[in-house]
This record gives sequence, structure tokens and C-alpha cells, in this order.
Amino acid sequence: MAALLIAGRAGATDLDPALYARAVQASVEIIVDGHLSATGVVVDPAGWVITAGHAVVGHPTKVELRNRAMPRVPAEVVAFDRGHDIALLRLPARAAPYPTMPLADAVPPPGAQVFLVGTPLYRHEVLIAGHVARDGPTWEYRPDQGHYMQMVMLAGPSPVGTSGGAWFDRAGRLVGIQSGFIREGTSPVGVAQMGPVDAVRALAARRTDARTPTVGAAFEELWEHPTDVVQRYAPDFGVLLVILDVGGPADHAGLQRMDLITHVEGRPVKLRDDVLRAIWDGAPGEPLRVRVVRPGATGPIEAVVTRAWLEGEGPGGLGVAPAGVNQAQQPR
Repeated sequence: MAALLIAGRAGATDLDPALYARAVQASVEIIVDGHLSATGVVVDPAGWVITAGHAVVGHPTKVELRNRAMPRVPAEVVAFDRGHDIALLRLPARAAPYPTMPLADAVPPPGAQVFLVGTPLYRHEVLIAGHVARDGPTWEYRPDQGHYMQMVMLAGPSPVGTSGGAWFDRAGRLVGIQSGFIREGTSPVGVAQMGPVDAVRALAARRTDARTPTVGAAFEELWEHPTDVVQRYAPDFGVLLVILDVGGPADHAGLQRMDLITHVEGRPVKLRDDVLRAIWDGAPGEPLRVRVVRPGATGPIEAVVTRAWLEGEGPGGLGVAPAGVNQAQQPR
């Protein structure tokens, strides 16, 4: 029997059971090399499926999809968008159209209720409720993948196994794909992350890999650090480079861990998103000009970083965390 998990007050979270049934029909479970790994959703009646990129990245021998109406069938991994943690798969051609979930025009505003169908801890067809928790997307560094992703924040649970599941609105329209969650150490804090619907729409239409720029580094805002760290820097603003991929673009440009980035393309930066937005404003192969303050240096240091192509580093991109990353180093 299908499981149903609804969070919060009944009057605020009731969903038409018919919408749940349609979401289940369009959802699939992702089996990678014989292991039930994630969830996905059919977005085109010809059998095009979106799931979480991290669920199928690398070199799986066999990817299969199933749901209550469809036995395990092989699927082809077609394309990745690593910057939003989504992948495009294709089911075998058949005469009958596959049930699909329609795409919303945009992510709803903060406070809007949304629902997720997934497979948490191998429990099938579980419905979870949440709310959009922030206006617009932000960037999150994923240590398990070793790079940034642009995500929408949701207030709601996201147990292991729900990755790739469809978040949908009260009209039954897909608003995003479940990716991960914010945690303190190893404990979830009740904030989920999803790849937004505009990225889903673009990948499903393009059917080729995205071109996500990366500089091979991760950042934290200066004021996140203790006072003794802040006092090492003369400026009272900036973004610290806290993880550096050895041999990556930022490393090649001569940047170092704990450099304080104060300007990008001549503009002052105060927030982590300021730096990530500037990186994403350019394409792979294009230069990014930065100014940094380094403790012990006689003055600001100017550097030019050439953006790399995240998806171009291997099948779906390497997605390997830099050596030596630990919980204390993980940006928040």
C-alpha cells in the first residue's frame, strides 16, 4: 500500500488525492547497478525522465526505472546539468504514452506549499509536504560532489532516497527536483534543496549537457568566521576562499586557501552569492578578474581565473570532492 506523510496542520496541508495519484503515476524509482538509489519523474510522454544528477553520475553499468505500473526497464542516461544537480534519462520507446507531470511556469513565491513524491529509505510512493523558504535560488557547495549547485530552498524534510523526486504545487505542476538538504554536521536541519523548474525545462528541451562554469573553489563570507580570523584582514568585507581544487582554475591562477576576495570584475563583493553570480555570468573558457587580500602580502593581489566546464570533465563531470575536505572545512 502506498504510504502518505503529511506535515503540519491538516487544514493547511490537505492535497487532492487525485493529484497524489497522478504524481505517483508520473514518478519512477531509479535502480543503479541493482540498487534502489533515487526517484525520478517523467516530463515528456515519449519517456523523457528527470532525476537527480548525483544519482546516476559516473559509470553505472545498468540504470533501470520502475513504478507500480511498469516493471524494471532499462533506461539511457542522456545528459547532465551538474550546476542544478539534474540528469535527463530516456525510457524505451513504446506505443502508449508515458504518464507525465506538467511543468509549472516558475517556482512559487516564499511560503507557497509544495509536495514531494519519493522513496525515502526504500519506502515507496511517500508524499511529503514543504514550503518554499526563500525568494529566488542561491548557491550551495556540495562536498559529496565537490562543486556548487544553484538551488531553491524549501522548508521541509528530505530523507535519503527522495533525491530526484518531483516537488509539485497544488495544481499538480512540477516546480523542481529534490537534490539534497542542509545539515549541521551529519544532522539535517529541515531545509531541503531542489533544482528549479526552469533548469528542468531547459535540460528536457536541449537534451545535451549544460555548460556550467566553475573555478574549482568554495567560499565562505568573512563574518562567518571567529573574530581572530576576521582580524587578520584589513577590509571588513569580502568572501574567503576556503576550499581549493588542486590543479583547478583558481589554483592555476595563483589563488590560495584563505585568500579574501574583495572585488570581482571590479565590483566589491560581500556575500558568497556575489562571487557565485559573477562566476555564472560568464561561460566556460572566459576569464574572471578578481582582487584578493592575503595575510602577509604588502597589498591587494590581482588574478585572472579562466572558468572551466563542469560537465566537460568526464561523463557528466567528475563530481569528486577535493582531497582533504572535512566537516570543519565544508562551507555553509
